Amino acid sequence: PYINIISDGILSSVKVSESNNGVINKLLNEKDKILWIGTNDYLYSIDKGVKKKYFNNHWSRDSFEKSRKVFSIKDILLDKEDNLVIGESSGLTIFKEGKVVFNSLFDLKFELRVDVVKEIEAGNFLLGTNSGLWQFSKGKFENLGNRNPVFRSRITDIVLLEDSNIFAL
Repeated sequence: PYINIISDGILSSVKVSESNNGVINKLLNEKDKILWIGTNDYLYSIDKGVKKKYFNNHWSRDSFEKSRKVFSIKDILLDKEDNLVIGESSGLTIFKEGKVVFNSLFDLKFELRVDVVKEIEAGNFLLGTNSGLWQFSKGKFENLGNRNPVFRSRITDIVLLEDSNIFAL
């Protein structure tokens, strides 16, 4: 897959992934400095024209078993603490300074397909998943569908408004 860039009216393409089956699922502009690219296999960045590929280099806290090297990225968010919060097909990942510092599947043995991530306040996230609306806060997951059955259906997008209203699709 390629990223198409239009600069000063000129179109150019940058090859992102070498994978034959690679799919770009998400782009994130970090403070007009770094373009983060989430694919179905790896996380990439483009900084000052230089492309970099990131592996899922996480080690589980309670074992020495190394995690898988690939990501399966559905969404990327830059949180209030400048971490990348990544929704994946098998969980929630926090990426800081070039490495994975948390992965719900390996750290908590908790698997959940996270299609969309929104930060309510520092360290408190709403997650749109194939099993409804969830909240992740202080290292714990809560299924908000247990509070209201409306939130048990798949959530593919979340919009937060300044007046604290939340729209979930």
